[in-house]
Amino acid sequence: MLKEIVNNNGISKLFTKFMFIKFIAILFTILFSLSSVHSKGEISVKLEKVIDGDTVYLLDNNKKKYKVRLHAIDTPEKGQIYFLRAKEALFKLISNKSLTLEKINYDKYGRVVGIIYADNENVNYQMIQHGHAWCYRKYNRNPKFIEAEENAKSKKIGLWSLKEKNVAPWEWRKKSAK
Repeated sequence: MLKEIVNNNGISKLFTKFMFIKFIAILFTILFSLSSVHSKGEISVKLEKVIDGDTVYLLDNNKKKYKVRLHAIDTPEKGQIYFLRAKEALFKLISNKSLTLEKINYDKYGRVVGIIYADNENVNYQMIQHGHAWCYRKYNRNPKFIEAEENAKSKKIGLWSLKEKNVAPWEWRKKSAK
């Protein structure tokens, strides 16, 4: 019986079967852990909390928490007109939806800078399109974002419908820092 177990190279068939099973188990573990990862480094997430119109807390399938700053948009800061409306608009766009986060990079505060997709729709773009956000041109590389902002302005929707003068958030932060 011992001769049946040992092959020509002296390696046990039983050992080979064990290694194959171990390999399959490791492969299964890796695939399972990547189940929340999509193409292009996108991950499935759930909404935990909306902080403001361009910042949220998200959880992945493993309950890892991400503080996310939406890429290429800027919304009114706390204390500015339209702050609450922008925050509510973001909540409506992403609550009770299938969410995907595409990580772009990290900002100086350690937040993930990314694009959120709700039911496969680009939420960053929608915030601009519906007049709830400015296109943050300093970081934007997507001409559609600029076009969406121009359309929202010309149609006077969202923050562009206000009679009060809008101060861009980056200008407001500069003034507030003084």
